[in-house]
Amino acid sequence: MNGKIAYFILSEQEVLIGSSSGEHFTWLEKHTFENKTDFYYKEELQQLIDKHQLQAVDYEEHVLSWYSETSSLVPMNLLEDSSASEILQFNFSEEKLQFEADYNRIPELSIVNVFEIPLWVKSFFVLRFPRIILQHLGTGLIRGIFNTSSFKSTIHLFLLKTQTLLIHVRHNELLTYNSFEYSSETDLIYYTLNVLKQTQTLDDNGIVLIHPLTSEGISLSVLLENWAKIHDLQNFRVEQPEDLTLKYLATCV
Repeated sequence: MNGKIAYFILSEQEVLIGSSSGEHFTWLEKHTFENKTDFYYKEELQQLIDKHQLQAVDYEEHVLSWYSETSSLVPMNLLEDSSASEILQFNFSEEKLQFEADYNRIPELSIVNVFEIPLWVKSFFVLRFPRIILQHLGTGLIRGIFNTSSFKSTIHLFLLKTQTLLIHVRHNELLTYNSFEYSSETDLIYYTLNVLKQTQTLDDNGIVLIHPLTSEGISLSVLLENWAKIHDLQNFRVEQPEDLTLKYLATCV
């Protein structure tokens, strides 16, 4: 896709806005919501859309990637016997579920990402961008990773404000997809080590890629310093690459 594309990564806590034209990708704004009500979400989003002129005719595509930790990957044929809502009810407690159930197909892996999303999000964006691509953030990232490079044992850590979306791929297979809360570099190391132990991949010659989406971020130097102290992690090097998130999402257009 060589035309101009606008990207929204939206959660209950923040919205990240980016754009691309050909192979040039840029972040336009990273905004934290202070008043978490439907009315103020819409007001602030509209102000950002106007500020960056995202309804301008020179944008050929718009991509909305909603993030919620209430997301589950299931075989595609499971939707033939169960609804998206039933799948979420099976995988999450009632206290965890708040919004409408939806799903995206991931044909590259013959799976479906079932997730919840507030109704106002869909209506707000579809009203303004009728042809918008609406997906869970995990859907776009998985498809992007498998459309680029997924053979080497790699853990991707996509860092939002308080949540990390972890995607572990190896030999063109998806080994782990999960979200967890974090507040420090130590949390990231702990969960990464736990995933490598569970998947029995500690002996792989692998890589951990840090993708800081939040405006606050973590200290890569502190992470590397603490990482080097753990012998079990010596086979995995840690890198913070040139931003790949928008490039991954662009493969879905």
